Amino acid sequence: MKTMILVWGASERGKSQSIKRLAQAFPFETVIKPWQDDDYDSYVIGMVKDEEGKDRIVGLENQGDPNYHQEEWIQACIDANCDVIVAACRSYGKTKTDAYQMGHDNGYYVVEASTLFHEDGPTLPNGIDLRDVFAEKMTQVIMRCLK
Repeated sequence: MKTMILVWGASERGKSQSIKRLAQAFPFETVIKPWQDDDYDSYVIGMVKDEEGKDRIVGLENQGDPNYHQEEWIQACIDANCDVIVAACRSYGKTKTDAYQMGHDNGYYVVEASTLFHEDGPTLPNGIDLRDVFAEKMTQVIMRCLK
């Protein structure tokens, strides 16, 4: 089943950086559309093997701010026939509504996830970076969606 995972949250709560960490850590076998050189916002589309060894296409985009590239980049993932798309969006408003509608209109089962974050930022006092934990866990979620 095609799945879109909306990573939602308020402004400045780690959505874009968490998805960027996911893009850096995700076990792509082949990259179809590489992450742009932009240090912050971009998208990547690539192939990964599912547990049966089949090639599956995954798209990750981290632009969740209004009036930027979110729709364009989600559409690129849809056009690439991604089995799973992870997309950033705000907790409410246009970016969430638009992303949800795009997924729904294109036959994606849409689920929501949030980042790991706390008042003092993404790093715990013991040095654990919650963006990396998010990337590890989200990789597991994506692979389960590919079953």
